[in-house]
Amino acid sequence: MSSSVKFRHSVSRRFSLAMIVVVTVLVVGFVITLIAQRVKTSEAELQERLSVASELAKMSLPTPLWYYNEEFLEDFLQALLIDKMIVCANILVEDKLVTLCEGYDGHHGHDCALA
Repeated sequence: MSSSVKFRHSVSRRFSLAMIVVVTVLVVGFVITLIAQRVKTSEAELQERLSVASELAKMSLPTPLWYYNEEFLEDFLQALLIDKMIVCANILVEDKLVTLCEGYDGHHGHDCALA
């Protein structure tokens, strides 16, 4: 009788472990799928924001770039940084670089990675 009880506990224990493994695999698979979808959505959103900022620059910067109106360029960069997803922006005019990074007041000639 004792071996019958051991066998029953053994089958019960195996079934419980199998259920735990199945549930764990399902939960992990679901979480990985959610994370992958969120990353894909975030990348698409960032690409769209970059596209909008680029189009805005194409429409509003040609004249200030032609006359190299540095004050307007810095104002434009500050306006871009209102969007919290943009942390650094560069405008290169011939050999002059206007850079503005979040938390900085317009460093000239510095790379965003260094600022």
